[in-house]
Amino acid sequence: MIATILIIGATGVFGSRLASHLARTSDYRLLLASRSYSRSRNLAERLIARPGTTASVEPIALDTTSGIEAALAAAQPDLVVDCSGPFQSMDYRVPLAAAAAGAHFVDLADGRQYVLGFERALDAPFRSGNLVALTGASSSPALAAAAVVELTRDWKRVDHIDVAIVPGGRSEVGEAAVAAALSYCGKPVPVVAAGVLGQALGWGTRRHIDLPSVGNRTVASVETSDAELLQNLYPEATSIRFWAGLESPFEQWGMAAIAKLRRLGWLHRPERLAPLLIRARKLTRLMSGTTGAMSVRVIGLDREAHWTQAEWRLTARMNEGPQVPPSPAAAAIREILAGTRPPGARRALDIPLSAIEAELVGYAIETERVIETCDRCFVEEAIGNDQFKSLDTAVKAFHGIESPPRWTGRAEVQSATSIVGRIVARAVGFPPSGKNMPVKVVAERSLPLGTRRAVTDENWTRTFGNRSFVSKIAALGPGLTTERFGPITFAIGLNATGGALLYPVTGWRIGPLPLPSALATRSEAREWQDDQGRFNFDVRLTHPFLGMLAHYRGWLVPEIRQPPP
Repeated sequence: MIATILIIGATGVFGSRLASHLARTSDYRLLLASRSYSRSRNLAERLIARPGTTASVEPIALDTTSGIEAALAAAQPDLVVDCSGPFQSMDYRVPLAAAAAGAHFVDLADGRQYVLGFERALDAPFRSGNLVALTGASSSPALAAAAVVELTRDWKRVDHIDVAIVPGGRSEVGEAAVAAALSYCGKPVPVVAAGVLGQALGWGTRRHIDLPSVGNRTVASVETSDAELLQNLYPEATSIRFWAGLESPFEQWGMAAIAKLRRLGWLHRPERLAPLLIRARKLTRLMSGTTGAMSVRVIGLDREAHWTQAEWRLTARMNEGPQVPPSPAAAAIREILAGTRPPGARRALDIPLSAIEAELVGYAIETERVIETCDRCFVEEAIGNDQFKSLDTAVKAFHGIESPPRWTGRAEVQSATSIVGRIVARAVGFPPSGKNMPVKVVAERSLPLGTRRAVTDENWTRTFGNRSFVSKIAALGPGLTTERFGPITFAIGLNATGGALLYPVTGWRIGPLPLPSALATRSEAREWQDDQGRFNFDVRLTHPFLGMLAHYRGWLVPEIRQPPP
């Protein structure tokens, strides 16, 4: 039986890719819809003339801003696919018109509010018509969620989820996609950090990642629905982050500059710059490549409760990157038309990864899975197995490679004693003075993939009241441990004494530059177990010239997490 599929935005970057892909299926009748009939006709003629096209292809003119209900009623499609955008500013007029016309519906939406409100707004009309509607059938959230589900199948615990997309600089980019990215540039975007749904600055919060296929890239926080949706699926996760990076440093810097201008209130509607940025890409593309990548990395305890870091990687070569976003939609279309989907409206979070990867076969796109495990924490690496076993039970439980990543308790804090010391302490993020303060410590353990290292690095986020500071701890080998606060790195001579763990500073540097030990901050840090079985800490930091910088002491127990409402 021939199925009629109407593709809205068929002449756009993703719509044309989806149309070309589906045109290879003989039992499909494709209606290529665009506001411009001539553009739809040109696309249809190209597909019909192409070897391999077996579907029936017809162009139509369609404007979703007026008369969409009558147009769909006249076309009588079995399924409508919306590949237009930007979805950040869209309502549900199109899927409602599809339901009224008796058609299933799939979209490639990446707009956070659109995706989050989809089920509530549309489930009733689609369910009553025995129809299926899926939103977000694209790289986000469908492909990201599919990779997380596949990587963590039967895991005991998921601690961290990190998704990054870095397209090739010469890939096609439509004006709608650029406008969508600019719409939240400089606005708060959702992230899960330290176990709490919070915010980062869109295109303003940056980091560096290294992917084998594309090398080192700068990426920034972007707005998606993934943080909220994945937090509902994995409420125990300590961090969930979605990043995107542009190959051209000029484009990446430009987005960061626009984010800064918007945050300062000097630019109110950056999406209006989309046509200008599209024109500018004619120059930046000349200095870019044709390879893009996507990474989905998860960390937690596998089915055997072993600490595991797993990554799904996608590499798209020869400018085939734009083929990736419509692939989840193609997989969803086949499931719906096969009758394997229950009726109703929902987010596309359960499309099997294998089904999406099957849609990528035949293109210059490859995927791989990299899974690594680790059985030692940095403390055990630094002091040796025998000394680690001699530590108090609570200290081993806090540092163990498989220990919970979140701990809470109470603390007493004394702040710096000198004016300059207070300035330095505040710059680092040390908390102000206080008694019986709530304290939370989150340890994020990670292993540079492909290094075959035997021990993880750890990022510690310590939150006293509403003040947080972060440090990175790394074990470079037996007896070699460092802790970095921003550009300052301290060498730590960890040792165990009477069941307690001590952290004396043995050296320091700023960046790669070693500094005299006589000028280093002194650390009197001790961890032990109290008579109630709780993990205890006492850290006193002083400087030869600045006096005391911070003194905090208290206790911690593993945090008990409840699913988000």
